[in-house]
Amino acid sequence: MLVAHAPGYLSEPELDEIVGNLQKKVERRQKRNEIDDAVLEQAAKRLNKGYFDGELEWTSIRWVTNQTKRSGRCTPSRGTIRISHRVAPMPCFVRDDVMAVELERLGDEDKT
Repeated sequence: MLVAHAPGYLSEPELDEIVGNLQKKVERRQKRNEIDDAVLEQAAKRLNKGYFDGELEWTSIRWVTNQTKRSGRCTPSRGTIRISHRVAPMPCFVRDDVMAVELERLGDEDKT
């Protein structure tokens, strides 16, 4: 249950919009907490060994709930990989494909 305190001057439509946005944020956070980043780390290590001879290094890889248009994202300068929580319920080969693309982007940065 979500409880929100709001000033009396807000109209019902304004309040409904604010509460709706807060509810979506809470639901995303709950979904994020339901999936395990360790699964990504294990898969990344396996893909790194299989496709990149174990040469790639990253600082973190984790699920995120704020990516609505991308399945994955890599920031080579920081060594971070983020995979959308929308990929989690999909078959493992889809997750692996998304991760392989992001690992390759990470590897491309190492070559420059």
